[in-house]
Amino acid sequence: MTKEVQSIYETIDDPIYIDAYDESVPIKDVYPERTTIAYKNHNFHIYAACYHERAKYITSAGSVVKSSLSPARCKIVEEYIRRCRKVSKGYIVHILSIFDWLEEHERMNFIYSHKDAFETYYRFTEYLYREARGSAIKGKSRTRGSLKKIQYGMQFFLSISSGLKMETLKNSALKIDQKGAYSDPQTRRASENDVKIFWKLNLRHFEAIASFLLNNQERPLIVPRQDIGFQDYKQWTFRLDSLSLEDSRSSGRDSGQDQFFDENDNFIFDAEAVKKRVKELGHRRYLGVNHRKYCAQLISEDEFFTLHLFRKAGIHFSHLLLMASGCNIEQLEGVDFSLPLSKSSDAKRQAVTKARAGYSKKPMRFSAKFLPLWRKYLKIRKLTVDKYDQDFGNLGIPLVSEKSYQTNRSFQLSQANANLLRISNTNQVGFPPNAETPLSKSGRDFKTINFLDLTNGDISKVSKIMGRSPEVTRKNYNYKSFEDSARELTSFFDALTKAVSIKAKTYSASVPIHTSGARIHTGSCEANEEAPAQIQGVTEFAPQPRCSAPLTCFFCVHFGHHADIQDIKLILSAKAWLRKQTKEVSRNIDEHVEKFLPIMERIDDIIDDFRNTSEEHGLVYDKALSEVEAGNYSKYWRNKIDAFMNALEA
Repeated sequence: MTKEVQSIYETIDDPIYIDAYDESVPIKDVYPERTTIAYKNHNFHIYAACYHERAKYITSAGSVVKSSLSPARCKIVEEYIRRCRKVSKGYIVHILSIFDWLEEHERMNFIYSHKDAFETYYRFTEYLYREARGSAIKGKSRTRGSLKKIQYGMQFFLSISSGLKMETLKNSALKIDQKGAYSDPQTRRASENDVKIFWKLNLRHFEAIASFLLNNQERPLIVPRQDIGFQDYKQWTFRLDSLSLEDSRSSGRDSGQDQFFDENDNFIFDAEAVKKRVKELGHRRYLGVNHRKYCAQLISEDEFFTLHLFRKAGIHFSHLLLMASGCNIEQLEGVDFSLPLSKSSDAKRQAVTKARAGYSKKPMRFSAKFLPLWRKYLKIRKLTVDKYDQDFGNLGIPLVSEKSYQTNRSFQLSQANANLLRISNTNQVGFPPNAETPLSKSGRDFKTINFLDLTNGDISKVSKIMGRSPEVTRKNYNYKSFEDSARELTSFFDALTKAVSIKAKTYSASVPIHTSGARIHTGSCEANEEAPAQIQGVTEFAPQPRCSAPLTCFFCVHFGHHADIQDIKLILSAKAWLRKQTKEVSRNIDEHVEKFLPIMERIDDIIDDFRNTSEEHGLVYDKALSEVEAGNYSKYWRNKIDAFMNALEA
């Protein structure tokens, strides 16, 4: 740093130090613009976040331009200081990089309202995902572990600025995980093929673990998967499996794992042989552990490895049970493995307790074909419980005393079960990184849809089978009927032999992207007192805009939309409703051409223009489209679709 540049930065006079651990000294009056938080290993100059301009060189840490003090920043920093003893250091220290990102992306004014906070958190997560996808390139990006902590930091930051709960923000976007490859930050509903592959993977892993435990096989655990399109999986110890070994070898990192294998790639279980192998490979250290510690680990490994596999078997079995029965995670907690199953025609069933339904009994049914897997899990469970004399939860989670769990025992177990079945944890059970891992509710969805097909859409009968009210089934699975109609419409539209265009020579597909304007059912309107007026460049086939007819707003000069998911969902939802109307209401192809095709053509032009403007707009479109395709329409259009379908049913 040159002297000229260095001269504009100054250190703070009369700094205030607050010990992050000493609660005997209360934090009363706070002066954020000159406060430093003292941690065990270093002092964090949090006051630097109060200034727009600060030195970003390590040698000049804490130097700022005093004239750039920001009152708005000071308010946020003050709250950080007051909470520094209540939260971990990781939530605090990323405030500087968060402010930098907000300034760079001009988001400083979009951190206070709930809506703006959600949008900012989503965009920040996109930014982190772009870094995460490049984190395997040495020296090119921060590690995923660091990015994960920064994401936590942004949750904490926005919870202070907007008042939202951290958990609410956390659930509004995808979570940065330390393991696994990253694709584009978007979610989509699982396809039927995704669920089938997920079933095969869980079944293959469960069968392999069951055979290993029941037959007392020697390590490694081997799961054959080549016939279903993935490499075979092997596991030697709790921490060492074929995935971690392949990852370290392909990246060129020396993780020290090779010293556990001989020249034929067989795992070495003898400590002396490992010590000899270390010398052959020329390692300077012996995995950081001594000979005695390794011997003790090998002795205890069998017992610990058995418990580890039992838990993995519980995870796989639970996924299989979710898909076979259509129950949800909450119902898994109510399964009593000590009770016999009762017959129900060709199916087996058990009444399970569901807390969210007032702790009432709900049926859980599965086909008789699933019975061998049920019995096999009972054998594994009995073997483990008898051997270790412990009380285990349904997924193999050892339960501690009632006193330890106190009144929250059932709740904590529920949270532990849910966490084990989360998408981000599937890599911990050995699934290939390129395998699709659907949400746990995907199995329930496809089971319900299957029953709806078999019963020709009998909602009452399906609700009774699935143990839910008809209203819930109708609300959550109406999109099934809509999807059937959409598939039929494909051939309907392909059969059009003529098309009437709305476009004249001066036609433009672009519409303004608003930063203000009133929200309407199709986007945004910037008219105050002005009457609606038709856009230039359209033919006589384009409808005249009327405020009472939302679909005609697409042809109004005052119409536009915000560059966010909410408005794009409005437009796509309107199109979805329009397609339904087209098939059911159009009495002939001429009426379709005259009444519906011009509006659909205009919508397609608006959407194509928006999504192709920039990569950021493309991500917004993809996110909105995935939600609409999953049946998550905007509220106004969802109500119209539901009302229309109910009228057809009546």
